Amino acid sequence: MNSNNTGYRIMNLEGSWLTNENDVFTFNTKADRKYINNKGVEITVKADDNKIFTATMPYSLETIRAFELLKDEEIYIGKDKATKLFINCKFTKKDIDNKIEKKQLRKLLYTKKVIIDDIEYCFFKRGASKARTANVIFVKKEYKDILLNPCLLGLKFEEGKEYDVTSKEAYTSLIMSGIIGTIEIQKDEVLIINDIISPSFKAKQTVTKQDEEDIIYQEVGEFNIKNNTTDGQAMLDESIFDNNEFIKENVTALLRNDFTKADCIKTKLQTYYTENNITQVWDMYRGWIDASKIKLVITPSSCKYLKFKDQYDNNESDCFKDWLDKIPTTFGVVKTDHIGNYGYSNRLSYQMINSMNLSMNEVRELMKDELDYIKLLKDNVLETSDDIKK
Repeated sequence: MNSNNTGYRIMNLEGSWLTNENDVFTFNTKADRKYINNKGVEITVKADDNKIFTATMPYSLETIRAFELLKDEEIYIGKDKATKLFINCKFTKKDIDNKIEKKQLRKLLYTKKVIIDDIEYCFFKRGASKARTANVIFVKKEYKDILLNPCLLGLKFEEGKEYDVTSKEAYTSLIMSGIIGTIEIQKDEVLIINDIISPSFKAKQTVTKQDEEDIIYQEVGEFNIKNNTTDGQAMLDESIFDNNEFIKENVTALLRNDFTKADCIKTKLQTYYTENNITQVWDMYRGWIDASKIKLVITPSSCKYLKFKDQYDNNESDCFKDWLDKIPTTFGVVKTDHIGNYGYSNRLSYQMINSMNLSMNEVRELMKDELDYIKLLKDNVLETSDDIKK
């Protein structure tokens, strides 16, 4: 485990700040910048590193690998670690000249030349969380292939061919997740078994479809579905927890690696095998393997690399073996079980709400307190500066 597990401050730039000349987008961080706020008012911001380096690249497998290779790319702003290797670009402000829409600007920056402080940058990664917040990570162009190619594990994405680009971006970005530490798991300590799929049942669903004229529409109704009851779950032997001080007191650990996302529960795998005289276990892709070495048990739902089995002529076995052969033995631990800000309770999330078969009126009832609070805030407006003083 790396004890120096702090993140890096990186530049946080609005796409609208860049100047476009002949499809070359440039920006000087030492110059003042302008944008139009949500009220249509032009705002000028004075140049200042503390106002430019406002995004954070968390301590992650991504940063560990990057700065092991490119140590000279580490800099400091005051006492904070920082880097110009990566840039966070966002698309929330309007162009000062209102010439380019945000969606079109994003497309241009992904494909055209981008020069920041006389250094060329290019599109690097855009995971699910970045997509939701209209953010994207750029990297110095000279280092893109050095950093990205190892993450692809040999997958090829050629121009002019159709791919599941959304999945590719999401899964190559998994190692950008912030971690609290790293653990080592050897290749021969991994076992993969089948997911457990529920019986079919009917549930209300909204299904997105495409007709013969390529018009996309949504169909609402009751459909037969199945649940993957082991989706993303895994088992990790207690020895891994006991041998790593920062997870020693925990019983779960959310792991990351290339094309890998697994929520592991602490189990007595080796104790079980020993007590039951189990010397071999069945791996769904490799057949019988040595049980005495197994420390991590996963299912296909945790190995995202299998989503690209088409590059192996749909041979899942070859695809899995190649993934296992190529991934590093260092896994990142994103988080563990711990008491949160609300004790043993948690804030309700959209995933929980989506799992409930609720009508619109039932959702309103569930959210009644929050809706009433928002209405109260809207109605209770302070009219004058005298009211504010009071």
